[in-house]
Amino acid sequence: MDNPPEHWDVAVLGTGLAESIIAAALAKAGKRVLHLDENEYYGGDSASLALHELIEWAKRRQEAQSSDESSIYMKNQEAQYSSVTYSFPSSDDPSTPPPSLLQESRQYSVSLSPTLVPSNGPIIDSLIGSGVSRYGEYRLLDSVAVFSQTVSSQSSLKRVPSSKEDVFKNKEMFLIEKRRLMKFLMFAAGEFESSDLLVGQEEALFIPYLQEKFSLSSEISAAIAFAIGHCSRTDTRVLPTLERIRRYLRSSGRYGNSPFLIGHYGGAGEISQGFCRAAAVQGATYILGRGIESIKREADGSKFVIRMDGFLNPLTAELVVASDSYADPEAASETATSLAPPRIARCIAVLDSPIPLPVQDSASSEAAATGSIPDTLLVVFPPGALPERSTCGPVTALQTGDRTMSCPAGKYLLYLTTLLEPSNEGSAPDILTPFLDTLLSTPQPTQPDSTETDQSPSQSTPRKPLLTVFYNQMITSPPKSVSEDYFVVPSILTSDAILTEMADESARQAEKTFWEVVNRFRMKSGATEEEDGISTFWGSQEENPNIEDEW
Repeated sequence: MDNPPEHWDVAVLGTGLAESIIAAALAKAGKRVLHLDENEYYGGDSASLALHELIEWAKRRQEAQSSDESSIYMKNQEAQYSSVTYSFPSSDDPSTPPPSLLQESRQYSVSLSPTLVPSNGPIIDSLIGSGVSRYGEYRLLDSVAVFSQTVSSQSSLKRVPSSKEDVFKNKEMFLIEKRRLMKFLMFAAGEFESSDLLVGQEEALFIPYLQEKFSLSSEISAAIAFAIGHCSRTDTRVLPTLERIRRYLRSSGRYGNSPFLIGHYGGAGEISQGFCRAAAVQGATYILGRGIESIKREADGSKFVIRMDGFLNPLTAELVVASDSYADPEAASETATSLAPPRIARCIAVLDSPIPLPVQDSASSEAAATGSIPDTLLVVFPPGALPERSTCGPVTALQTGDRTMSCPAGKYLLYLTTLLEPSNEGSAPDILTPFLDTLLSTPQPTQPDSTETDQSPSQSTPRKPLLTVFYNQMITSPPKSVSEDYFVVPSILTSDAILTEMADESARQAEKTFWEVVNRFRMKSGATEEEDGISTFWGSQEENPNIEDEW
């Protein structure tokens, strides 16, 4: 392409959530923004993909592990993703997709980074403050359940109460347990910083703290830690977990009876695209699907020169903001550490029937018999929930149905996630397959007009998914030292509460990087805040008079 030489204030590499927020904020602040992504879709490592795009994504990363990739992006992706496999278990040939599945490919929006959005927090503030909230739609998370290995109960999924009323209606807890639980929830929702129950315990382990200070059983303590606090680790400390639980408890009621929202069309990827749209409205330039050959700084240090596949002339920018997937080793130094980084084991499964959730404490015998089929459901496996994976940390399984606009009617997406410590060298299929099989072995609810002969002869035989994709994803660390004009944004910004904190952490990182870039421009130009007019992240209330009404 014989493109004319052009210069931008900032080049943003990657369209992940944090980079997209940064691009939108900088464009709104009046900077000339060039936004690049080697992929042909928005979202980066949190993209929402159609089924054929997901299969191609997996295939390309499989091939990268056995080929000599020249692209900076694919080299980094090869290091970030491992044990990538995909199959079609319900097909006669597991390596071949059923034709009917691919015919509906574009009706799916599969997230590479499934996310629950707290109803209060930085990402909600950014969605409202930027006006991006009007570009998307959201629905509340319907239910949360904890897996419990039981002998007498037909189902081992137990609902997590979502209100005080639910707690006292629950028939599986004794009254004394309910009172202790309510005492903790009232404590966690309040101003606990100076409480005698906390002082001196801030760095203690959370579950032993619950058992000692509130006399809670191990089962209830685990449910609080992993299904209310959404901890991804077993060694979570008291103070940060309490702060997170308080924010979640206070989020409940803002938009409904759940603290969490799920974005339509795949969640984080669609939110990223919304911020990219906002940036484009403010004049940002987008180039997708072109390989980035090199990023070099000119000898005089005045600008960065970016050469792209298919472009005759280079593109230049004064500053660069890059996802770590695009971090050029010549422009940013590696993190100096001898510790192996933690990884996340992930599984994406396409199902033709949902994970049923038993109706508990219901006066309706019909409801109790037929069960409940929530469109969105989070199942939490506490550590040690499955004997065959007793050393595994907590595992979450997020189900989304067609009401999230992420799959056709009658189909469901299931996302399994667990954090792997550096000492755990297992692959995602080995670690997560038992949890997937356990969920798929859950008996389907009996329909009122069904008979004994209508039932499956073996309820313990797992149903087969239409598609599974397994992979390990490394949690990367930002470089310790980078060029003063080259800013690197890590792809995954938290190793605790991965499912519920990713979006908020991305928004926090975006605002932090935004001010670093603005201050760097001020330093280079000598301009003051009054002169450049940038005083807030998304502009003043006067500039956005109706932002609270846009949600």
